[in-house]
Amino acid sequence: MSSCVVLCNDDGIAAPALHTLAQILLDMGMEVVIFAPSENRSACGMSLTLRKPLELKNHIALEKEGLRVFSLAGTPSDCAIAIGDGILEKLGIDSKPKLLVSGVNVGSNMSVDVWHSGTIAAAREAALYGIPGVAISLTTFDESHMPKALNASEKLLQKVLEIIPDEPVNWPRDIDASLEDNALQSFLSGQSFLNVNIPPDWRGDFTCTTLGRRYYLGALSLTGNHIEIGASEIVNGESEAGDVDAIVRGEASISLLSAHPSQHPDFPPDTVIEEHMQAKNGWPTWFQD
Repeated sequence: MSSCVVLCNDDGIAAPALHTLAQILLDMGMEVVIFAPSENRSACGMSLTLRKPLELKNHIALEKEGLRVFSLAGTPSDCAIAIGDGILEKLGIDSKPKLLVSGVNVGSNMSVDVWHSGTIAAAREAALYGIPGVAISLTTFDESHMPKALNASEKLLQKVLEIIPDEPVNWPRDIDASLEDNALQSFLSGQSFLNVNIPPDWRGDFTCTTLGRRYYLGALSLTGNHIEIGASEIVNGESEAGDVDAIVRGEASISLLSAHPSQHPDFPPDTVIEEHMQAKNGWPTWFQD
């Protein structure tokens, strides 16, 4: 049985960046399966669609050698759950998911965005099933900067794919597996996942980060009997080694986040994040071991 890279997002199956990234991975020699929401589901967090049939569509016209394309009328988490629970085998695809990449998303996913982001939700949900996950976002809604983000994504995924074995090491997840104490094994086992943000003025530099400080103010507007939610002001606060700070400097941020809540028994030990923050030429040293 072969292995594949699964692409998901929260911008929906029609997002151009999704298909460009698929071609980048094909050019790198990867087998690729796109499995994305049928429409834009941005900012849905880890919302699930329970006990409701979801239409699954095979976009045959978009397929080519090495590429299968599907959309699901659900959320990013629904898509990742389907992958984690064996939808590829049910569809007759003889390939195991060795990595799920979510994005490239339009709009930042830093700081408190990790609670709201559908892009991050797909990567986190994949990790909960034991599949290594990577979420990638361009930190602007101006899509004219997407070529830089795709270039950064290619460089990042080249590094990631070098450290991922063809055979997933923890899929389906071993619920009795011990807690990993190093960054690489934590990532490969799905106990942690990567969250990457790329600034519009990216000049080629990456940096290892933790979550930074960002505040959304003036979220509510009321017109008649309708309300609209959308921040009128965004305030970035300083924090040591934060993802927000890296973006302000024009650097792409690479954060290693836990797939589990902070009080969960499988929350990674401090050694995992401490190791992630050790870098060489901007890259985590655990990428290079």
